[in-house]
Amino acid sequence: EPQLQDLFGPINEALFPEALRELHTHNAWTREIQLAAADGTRRYIVSRWTLVRDAQNQPKSILLINTDVTEEKKLEAQLLRSQRLDGIGTLAGGIAHDLNNVLTPILMAVELLQLNTADEESLRLLGVVQQSAHHGAALVRQVLAFARGAEGERGELQPKLVILDVVALLKETLPRAITLEMDFSADLWVVQANSTQLSQVLMNLGINARDAMPGGGRLRFSARNFTVTESLMNSNPGARSGPHVLITVSDTGSGIPEELINRIFDPFFTTKGSGKGTGLGLSTVLGIVKGHGGFLQVQSEPTRGSEFSLYFPAVLAEMEAPVIVDEVELPRGYGESILVIDDEPAVRIVVGALLEKYGYCPVIAADGLAGLVIYQEHQPKIQVVITDMMMPGLQGADVIRELRIREPDCRIVAMSGVLIESTTIVEEPGRLVFLRKPMNGAELLTALKNVMPRTVK
Repeated sequence: EPQLQDLFGPINEALFPEALRELHTHNAWTREIQLAAADGTRRYIVSRWTLVRDAQNQPKSILLINTDVTEEKKLEAQLLRSQRLDGIGTLAGGIAHDLNNVLTPILMAVELLQLNTADEESLRLLGVVQQSAHHGAALVRQVLAFARGAEGERGELQPKLVILDVVALLKETLPRAITLEMDFSADLWVVQANSTQLSQVLMNLGINARDAMPGGGRLRFSARNFTVTESLMNSNPGARSGPHVLITVSDTGSGIPEELINRIFDPFFTTKGSGKGTGLGLSTVLGIVKGHGGFLQVQSEPTRGSEFSLYFPAVLAEMEAPVIVDEVELPRGYGESILVIDDEPAVRIVVGALLEKYGYCPVIAADGLAGLVIYQEHQPKIQVVITDMMMPGLQGADVIRELRIREPDCRIVAMSGVLIESTTIVEEPGRLVFLRKPMNGAELLTALKNVMPRTVK
């Protein structure tokens, strides 16, 4: 046994009697064990013992084969984590759909109540309700961002402008003991991104840096052009080669311990105390960056700070000047019949009330099949169909296809509380538009106007 201990190092001595019993009974013993390597790290070993007998069938020796499976264990853990995240993403999608159906009527009802009252106290309370509903919608988007990747409309934007906005906001919220710095390349490329989500990434990193510097320090945002090489691409799964914009967020805080740095992107993992963190911040950052086709790296040393490097694929074409649209009164109808198909009673009630308030004549259906029957009966009068995409029974995509069979030029506004990602239905300018729940009244009325047949606009 001392010789075996020399071979194995400090392991549970109880394993040896067990191994010897198995050898004498079954001529073999296999077990996965943990060993302490010379550098102090833990290694996983699969140890296989085989009893070798002589010509008289008497035990002669023991053949030991030890296989280091540490890397395989790590890959297995990554696979299990990925499968767990897939399950969480599916669950989050269902929760988001339900919550967005709850928030949609709240937002629309608040707008209608604000129009119908002049009482200052009532308006103040309605403003609080509206703000809380928007906050709830933002939380839903954050959960989806970490679980399913980035969502939302994207356009060509200059990262410098987003960083300037985030830094301006951080200056109002961070302690004065923290110094904010910025550094940009003069000819910084643009990226194809969602401005709100990019801001969310930078804000999350900024808040984490604040928490890592309770006594003050330096928080620095920088951005420069960077060409990703094949070697860097190979060492970062999912990365693309070619031109990128590299955004770096660094601090001089407490840093991240080496034993935790591989866990910081796990959902719900947090080192903050109870009530001070959800563990979704860095998971959200990773989801958004990957959803934009980018990747990230992190470097950190305890007591010397952390540096997050975010790589976003660049767009080398010239950016178009933004089109400035003057604010106008919300579009109204003139008695046009609008078919509303949604399985949520609250959504049907509030959307119907909104349409009536703005001059339309709503016709309501509680599911896709009922909607098709009503459309068939009133087809000449119905100008636009507003339909939910996720309903019991006939789904929104099926409803749209059936409507197109009955009337190829049918005008449609499709609503969904989650991404329209599994359907072959695509937007058609002037004929079919998608709206993400929760939407407000202005968004719905504008979409309605955009698909209304010209003869009745």
